[in-house]
Amino acid sequence: MKFLYLRVLFLTLGFGLPFATGQADPFDTYGGYRAIQSPTQRFYTGTSSHLDPHRLVDAQANFPPNGLVGSYVHPTTKQPLVPVTPQSTYRNVLRYRIVKNTRTEIFIAPGAGDLTTYARPGDPYKTSGFFTVEKIGSRWWYMTPEGHAFIALSVSVLTPKGNDGQGPSGKTHGDHIQAKYGGPDFYPGNWANATIARLRSWGFNTIGTFSHDIQTRPYLTHRMPYVVTLRLSNKAVLAKEVGNVWEGVGGGKFPDVWHPDFLRAIDRRMQQRATPEMVHDPYIVYLFPDQADELRGISQHHASLAWAAWVGKPVIGGHTNYTKLALRDFLRSAYRGHPPFEYCLGNGVHHLGERWRVQHGARLSRSR
Repeated sequence: MKFLYLRVLFLTLGFGLPFATGQADPFDTYGGYRAIQSPTQRFYTGTSSHLDPHRLVDAQANFPPNGLVGSYVHPTTKQPLVPVTPQSTYRNVLRYRIVKNTRTEIFIAPGAGDLTTYARPGDPYKTSGFFTVEKIGSRWWYMTPEGHAFIALSVSVLTPKGNDGQGPSGKTHGDHIQAKYGGPDFYPGNWANATIARLRSWGFNTIGTFSHDIQTRPYLTHRMPYVVTLRLSNKAVLAKEVGNVWEGVGGGKFPDVWHPDFLRAIDRRMQQRATPEMVHDPYIVYLFPDQADELRGISQHHASLAWAAWVGKPVIGGHTNYTKLALRDFLRSAYRGHPPFEYCLGNGVHHLGERWRVQHGARLSRSR
C-alpha cells in the first residue's frame, strides 16, 4: 500500500516512473526531471566539429569563456561507459575534466587521456558535473550532474552473496546467484546488470545504502545513481583508534566522539576510502558516513548512549572513556548544589561509573 501511494504521489507531481533515456523524455541520463533546472548550473550538449586528443571544438557553441572549468566533457554520448584499461573488465564513465575553454573550444589536461580514443568529429557530446543539492524557491532539491531536480527512490542492501544460511538443498543465496548468472567469473556483473534493470522496471532510480559495490562489478554495462556506505567511525573503533562506548555494556559499536583523536581518525578513514574512482564518479548521490542504528535509544528495546556512558567502564579499547568524562562534566555543571549528585560527582568519574552502577544500575536499566 505504501509503495502504491508513492507511485500515485509521484505520478501526480509529474514524475512518471521508470525514467527513460533520450532527449524527448522528461528525465535526463541520471533520472533528473528536466522541467526543474538548476538556476545556477549550466551544462551543454552539441556536436563536435573538430576533435584533437586534448581539445574539442564546436563551431556553433557559445560557451562562457572559462565558465566550464571544473566540469567534465563527454566527447561522445554514443559510448557512455568504457573499460578502465583496454584489457579491463571494469568500466568507467567516459568523461574528462575541463581545464580551460573559449566560446567554441573545450580543453582537457594533457595527462587526462585522449578525447579521440572513443570519439570522432561529428559525435554528439555533453558536459556534466556531480550530484549536488540546491535550493530553488523555498525547496531544497538533489540536482543531477546535468543540472536537473532529482528525487531518490532507492532500495538498500543489494548483494549477490547474502548471509541467510543454507536452504533445503544445502545451497546459499550466493550459490543460487552464481548458478543463475554465469558462474564465479561472470556472475557479479551479470547479476548487477539484471538487478539494475529490474529496479528500473519497478520504478526505482537509486541504489541505496549497503549496496554500493554493485556499481563496481566487472562486466557492468548498466549504471544507476547510488549511495556509498562508508561506516567511518565503525572502522575506527575496529582498528582501536578510538574506544567503543558500548564496550562491556551492550551490543553495537559506537565511537567515543569526545576522544581527542576522533576527528583525525575519521579523516584517516576517509582518505583511505577516497579512491580516484569514487572521487570522480558522477553517479554517487551522497556518502553515507555511519550506521545510525548504533545510536540506540530509539525504542524501548535499546538502551541510550547516556546510559552506556553512565555505567560504562572508565577505559574502553585501551583508551580513556572521554564520553564518560563529558557526561560527568555536564552533570557537574547542571546539578551542582544538589547533595546526591555532589556526593557522587565530587569523587570523580570512578564513582559516577562504579558506585552509581551498583546502587542504581538495575533501576536505570529497567526505566530507560
